[in-house]
Amino acid sequence: MRATLIRVAPFITLVGILTVAAVALATAPSGQHPTSPVIGTLSDSTQVNADRVKLQTKDPTDVASFSVTYDPGGYSGWHTHPGVLIVVVQSGSVVREVGCGPPRTYGPGDAFV
Repeated sequence: MRATLIRVAPFITLVGILTVAAVALATAPSGQHPTSPVIGTLSDSTQVNADRVKLQTKDPTDVASFSVTYDPGGYSGWHTHPGVLIVVVQSGSVVREVGCGPPRTYGPGDAFV
C-alpha cells in the first residue's frame, strides 16, 4: 500500500500545481454586462453549405445567442468557451488576445471566430 501512495503522490502534486497555475493565470471580468442567453437545440444532425459557409453537426447541438456590453476600459478576463463562438462587434472596439500572440483590435462590423 505504501508503494502505491508514493507513486500517486507526484501525480497528485502535479495536478495541484497545474490547478493553482490555471487559477493564477485566470482573471475576473470587469465592466462586463451580458444579456441572458437565448438557447435552442438543433434536434437533428445538420449540414448546410451556403454563402461560402459550411456548417455540419453530427448530433443534436445546443445554440446560444446573447450580447455583451463593456464599460470603457472593461474586459472579459482570461477564459475559454465550450464550443464555437462567432463574435460581431456592434460599436466601439474589442481587443482580442489569444495565447502569446499579438493583440488584435476589432471595430464596428468586424467579426471573428
